[in-house]
Amino acid sequence: MLECRLHKIACQSVGGSDVKNFKNSRGFTLVELMVTIAILAILTGLALPSYRDFMRRNMVVNEANRLVASLQMARTRGLTGAFSGGVCSSSGPGALCAGGDPNAYHRGYNTFFIANQGDAESVIEFSPLANNGRVQLVPSNQAVGRVVFDRVGRLRNIPNNVTGVQFTACFEGQSTLQVPGISIFVARSGRITSFPITQIGNCVQNVNQN
Repeated sequence: MLECRLHKIACQSVGGSDVKNFKNSRGFTLVELMVTIAILAILTGLALPSYRDFMRRNMVVNEANRLVASLQMARTRGLTGAFSGGVCSSSGPGALCAGGDPNAYHRGYNTFFIANQGDAESVIEFSPLANNGRVQLVPSNQAVGRVVFDRVGRLRNIPNNVTGVQFTACFEGQSTLQVPGISIFVARSGRITSFPITQIGNCVQNVNQN
């Protein structure tokens, strides 16, 4: 009793009302827990496609930006003394241009330069396509297996009736409404621009993938 008087506050904190409240408190029931899990599953199912499309859009944008950077690097090589610089389809790291095959860009591409006329190409770097090639890179002109810039930064070896070279970056098998594609255009003058694809359709799938 004396101890309670000396420690009145402590005695009150464990009074009858607090003990009753503690006894009456309870956690989640099994039904409440299952309902909560079901709600979380539904929300996750709704959010997952949006997140997946967001990641795929980022991959397409990154691939387009990387191609633009590679084209600019190749053009700079031509402007700074090499006979020419360019980008070409390639079968893999360490390989030379894949015979200028426009259907081989799904494997990746080389950025290269040729120091002097008649010399072999020197590969600067190989760029594989994102997500094991599911981000497609397709030239609009089937004759374009390689893009080459001369010493003044202009395109070389393209037909006179062609205004430039255009590539499409998109995610394989996806509608451009869900995952918009990006076009990269290289004018005859060497100017490089990129812009989103406005028409709605499916990404161009490379028929010679295998």
